[in-house]
Formats: sequence, C-alpha cells, structure tokens
Amino acid sequence: AGYVLGRLSLATLSRIEDPASGTVVQFAGTFGVWILADSIGLSAIITIVVYAMTIARTAPRRMPARNRVSSYSVWETAVFVLNVLAFVLMGLQARSIVGRLAEQGQAEAFVFAAAVLAVVIVSRLVWVLGCGAIMRWLASFGDAERP
Repeated sequence: AGYVLGRLSLATLSRIEDPASGTVVQFAGTFGVWILADSIGLSAIITIVVYAMTIARTAPRRMPARNRVSSYSVWETAVFVLNVLAFVLMGLQARSIVGRLAEQGQAEAFVFAAAVLAVVIVSRLVWVLGCGAIMRWLASFGDAERP
C-alpha cells in the first residue's frame, strides 16, 4: 500500500510548482497514508516507511529542484524537532523509573546503563571509522588506475 500511495503522491507532487504548497501536500499525504493504513488494518509505520522510501528514490527525478530544496529543509527540521521531543519525553519519564527501583537495585541499573552506553559509543566509533577506512581503501584502487 505504501508503494502504490507513494507513486500516486509523486504524480501529484510533480505537478505542483509552488514549494510551500508542495510541502503542505507532502505533510497532508503522509498523515493521510498513516490514517488510511491504520484504518484498513495495516502497520502504519511500515506503510509510511515504504511510502517515504518510494518518494525518496524517485522524487529527485520528478520534482523541481526548488521544491526539493524546500522539502528537504522542512523535513530535516521536522525530524530534528521529533527527535528532541522523543528525548524530552524519555527524560521526563526517567525520574519515575529511577524512583521505582529499589535502593540496592539502583547502582546495578546505573552500571548496566553505563555498560550499554559504552557499547553503543564504541560500536558507533568502530562503524564510522571502519566504513571511512574501507571507503578510502576502495578509493585508492580507483586512483591507481588513473594516469
């Protein structure tokens, strides 16, 4: 359903020339896809992801550059605001979660949380630095073939 709705949305968006109108149609379309998927019993999240991937893969060829620039900046801001909101809501819940822990369980929970944080940070560093090293290594083969 997300793929079909994404293609229909692209057909509509490619005809809109005003960047502000295009952005409003994108937000309304995304909300409409969520409501439609939920009302027919599909996973709204998976439907939205497929919808967004369909649009993201083909929009650069079908939408005017002016609309794409406007759309990207608006969506980047929306994602940033939603990330901030998610972390604020998690932070607001932290006090009640820690308050429910027994006194002897708090130290153990904090050690576990610190261990998880360390693993996440180290794995992120390994991934980013490893990918960068592999990309440089692969690029060196391309440079060797040039005269």
